[in-house]
Amino acid sequence: AAWQVKQALDVGVMRFVFNTVETREQAEAAVKSMRYPPWKAFPNTHKGPAGVRGWSPAAAVWAWGIETEEYRRRADVWPLNPEGDLMAIMIIETQTGVKNADAIAQVPGVTGLSAAAGGDLSSSYGVPTAAPEIESARQTILQACLKHKVLCWITATGKPDEERRLKEGWRMIRTVDGLPFN
Repeated sequence: AAWQVKQALDVGVMRFVFNTVETREQAEAAVKSMRYPPWKAFPNTHKGPAGVRGWSPAAAVWAWGIETEEYRRRADVWPLNPEGDLMAIMIIETQTGVKNADAIAQVPGVTGLSAAAGGDLSSSYGVPTAAPEIESARQTILQACLKHKVLCWITATGKPDEERRLKEGWRMIRTVDGLPFN
């Protein structure tokens, strides 16, 4: 819901994680919800999906400790806007999302994709998190990230898994040592 994204950003949040993204259209709507409409003085805001976020940044300006015009310039998604400080992360949690991972990663303004911890993904496939289908799905997500140069996020379960995931090309690693996620 765009209004929830707006409210979070308006108090100073700099990263929004969108759960269960399954299509390019959902990813594009997510990016639009984070962006202000294009601003004439800032050409980088004219690239990619035009924003729909309403203007009410007083709390965010205070939280970021910057002037209003500086906030307007920087309150945009990176890397679409190289001056932007906001991150739009899409969590892929279903078979449909995995099938569309390449299209989702292509959306201008998507900062990264997440394979999450695997619980929802395994439920979608109807198999345990350690099943080969889940690792295959994770690798599909990773390949989409690498192909389109967006960050890729995964949960790792200990030092050996962390090292493996970094070697594969994952760049955002959440660690849960000792928890039964895999």
